[in-house]
Amino acid sequence: KNGARRRVCPAISANNNPLPAACYGAPMLCITALWLSTLASLPAADAPCGDDCDTATAPAATETDVEADIDTILRDSSKAYLQARARLEANPEAAAPALVARLQAVPAPGPAERRRLLGVLAEMKRAEDLELFAGELRRAVVNADPRADPVDVADPWRNLLVAQGAGAAPALQRLVGDKALPDALRATLIGDLVAVRTSATVGELVVLVGRGNEALGGALTRALVSRARIDADARSSIIAATEQALDAGLSATPDPKEVARLPAIVGFRARLGSDAAGSTALAARLGDLAEAEDT
Repeated sequence: KNGARRRVCPAISANNNPLPAACYGAPMLCITALWLSTLASLPAADAPCGDDCDTATAPAATETDVEADIDTILRDSSKAYLQARARLEANPEAAAPALVARLQAVPAPGPAERRRLLGVLAEMKRAEDLELFAGELRRAVVNADPRADPVDVADPWRNLLVAQGAGAAPALQRLVGDKALPDALRATLIGDLVAVRTSATVGELVVLVGRGNEALGGALTRALVSRARIDADARSSIIAATEQALDAGLSATPDPKEVARLPAIVGFRARLGSDAAGSTALAARLGDLAEAEDT
């Protein structure tokens, strides 16, 4: 038994680690002490990096890098395209001016290239690019084959505008008023305009109800009624604006233009519907209108 203990210790001490005296009386104590001694002799691990440590950062993209990525998105459709597009979208300060410069270059990029450039630019959601998208829409429709459906032609650019949200409302409103565009497209753009307006401001479009082009007016009222059915806040905004229009048309000294659109406003208000209290108020409004017509 004692011989076994003596055989264990010399084998362990081959490490050149000093053995405690307890080794010769208790092999397990010997092993534990040696393990601790070995750990103490290991080199210390690097300390974790604190606030004062320098951290490596990716170098900023150079103008050459940006131009190379733009070249890639114009000619490539593989993984390289996705990687280049991601780098451009992550660096809008440098990429956006370069993309606009490519769009304005001479010779001008072709239709497919313009769509790619504008698609990346749209992801950056810059307010200053909205008129650029609207201009592309108008150019595409005006120059399209007469046999083509103008709504189909406009779709890529409409989608870019609508994706910008409420900020696109002014550009869409100008397109709606552009008489160079076909009425079918303008009616579709009215739906887009109603959709992108915020709930608080969509009621401002009620001022257009009963005015101008009858087909466009019909598209506007349909879009407003649809929005009111799915958005309670928008419904409140639209109804409030409609009540104001009724007040203006039924006032003691009404504006003739407001009187002229009263039938359209009344019909629109009826389509919006209401709760029981609103129905009573609407009935009273209709009574006021009947009395005004009798006099």
